[in-house]
Amino acid sequence: MSPKGEAHGLNQEKNTGSGRTLSEVKRKTRTGKNATGASRRGSMSPSPLQPVCREAQVIIAWPEQQGGPALAVESKPASHTYSRETLRDDLRRKILTGAIRPGQLLPSERSLGDDYGLSRSSVREAIREIEAEGLVEVNRGRFGGCRVIVPRRDRLVHLVDIFVRANGVSLSAILDCRSAIEPMLARLAVRNMTETAMGGIEALHEKFIASAGDIKVYRQTNYDWHLAIARVSGNEPLLALIEPVLSIASSSTEYEKVTTPENRQRAISAHQDVMSALRARDAEGAALAMEAHLTSYSRLTRDIEG
Repeated sequence: MSPKGEAHGLNQEKNTGSGRTLSEVKRKTRTGKNATGASRRGSMSPSPLQPVCREAQVIIAWPEQQGGPALAVESKPASHTYSRETLRDDLRRKILTGAIRPGQLLPSERSLGDDYGLSRSSVREAIREIEAEGLVEVNRGRFGGCRVIVPRRDRLVHLVDIFVRANGVSLSAILDCRSAIEPMLARLAVRNMTETAMGGIEALHEKFIASAGDIKVYRQTNYDWHLAIARVSGNEPLLALIEPVLSIASSSTEYEKVTTPENRQRAISAHQDVMSALRARDAEGAALAMEAHLTSYSRLTRDIEG
């Protein structure tokens, strides 16, 4: 070996002062770097005991002109895809529990699609379903959106009307339904009656008596009188049930077969019994008089229906 080569070999094996040669130190350093890199890469991988996806809260801020404060919307893990039904049920639950209040806007279709892993068409379909339930209304345009609303009773009237007509529900069955609900409404009306409310019911009763010769006015006034008593009751669930039933009974073609001149006089007499109890603030008497009135009409209708 040449002197130059010997000198080079000595330098490579030169002691570093710690008992290790320079070559050993360099190999150790390279090994340490590799180990550190592997350790760092390993720390980025999820532990078998840790979930890959975590629930998060996403705050969606709306411009003031779009109505209402920002909404806190639970964001679903982006790596998962949820069904349209899940989105529909989640939105319905948030509305019914007050998490999203009437007047507030739902998040945009794009935002909901990202949160639930759904296409915009699937998001629209979910929104259409809760719109059909009367929970939201969709407005198009620059400042439009999907706004939460309070369901209206007229929508319920429409749905019950479709159900009754599609299923061929008889007028006697509708009157039986009224017999089960209206006596309680009359009882509650006595408890909540005011002088103003009583005056309105008295006026309708007088109009009802005077309209015996005009079937159209008679039917409408009869409907208004029953509905006025129901409203004075102050019971929203019962009112929501009885209003569509009253509307259907009033517009039924079978009604004309029952409202003969003789039966109209009987109805006026029955109304007078209810009015006497209302004037006396007799809750039980009002309930019994209303029940007698409606069950009597139900029997007449059943006889005609055969």
